[in-house]
Amino acid sequence: MGTIANQLITAFRDFVRFTGDGLPGEPVGRPLPQGDPASGQFNPPKKQVREALLAIAGAADDLNGAVLSAAGSAEAAAQSLVEANDVVNNFFWYIGESSTFVTVGVGEGVILSDPGPGPYDTVTLEVA
Repeated sequence: MGTIANQLITAFRDFVRFTGDGLPGEPVGRPLPQGDPASGQFNPPKKQVREALLAIAGAADDLNGAVLSAAGSAEAAAQSLVEANDVVNNFFWYIGESSTFVTVGVGEGVILSDPGPGPYDTVTLEVA
């Protein structure tokens, strides 16, 4: 069938014959979408128009599916960030004066570390 654009151009051309139509004695220098005026006005069959329009509808459905999939992936990524933020916000601890370094594993490959000493020092979040 070809690309959607080719299907539309072929279905809605002006004249019956055109350069590259694959029939014997094809006209030279009469490309689509016009074609060869000597061959007569082209009235597309309903089947050809239907196929071209269904190709557009199919492409729109594919695009819609891709957009929904990307939106789902983006939503999942945003949810992961929210959960990571909750872990960080809910993970406060007191480090005594004698502590020099604390590392705590949280979840899958997330490491919270405090270079210490001192209470509530800066916390760094590394994603392994």
